Amino acid sequence: MVHLSPGNGEEDFWAAQRQGVPIFAPFDDEAKFTKDAGVFSGIFARDADYIVVEELRNRNAFVQVKKVTHEYPTCWRSHHKLVWLARKEYFLRTDKINRRVIEAAEKIEYFFEEPKNRFLAFLKEGKPW
Repeated sequence: MVHLSPGNGEEDFWAAQRQGVPIFAPFDDEAKFTKDAGVFSGIFARDADYIVVEELRNRNAFVQVKKVTHEYPTCWRSHHKLVWLARKEYFLRTDKINRRVIEAAEKIEYFFEEPKNRFLAFLKEGKPW
């Protein structure tokens, strides 16, 4: 058994979507729990692990803690672990206009080829953005 946090990770989000689990993401823009998180309100997400375990123990809902090694995204500058936060977003259906977007992007004068190549490769994937 593992926790599922569909508001804080892409894999968890899609797993929840497949199962019809609603997204509950009680975090503000500083990755602190909001009042919707009850006793955890105001606590920074990365500081909450021990407190969550203790709360589960108090409720007789705790099973066990076990360290699992897995990849986790970090900030390329600070090397701190990132906190994924679900937010409402808007996506453009570029697949409907992709050919014109690519043609326009190819006409732009880029200072360096590498960013141009990355951008064009991204556009050619045709994913909404």
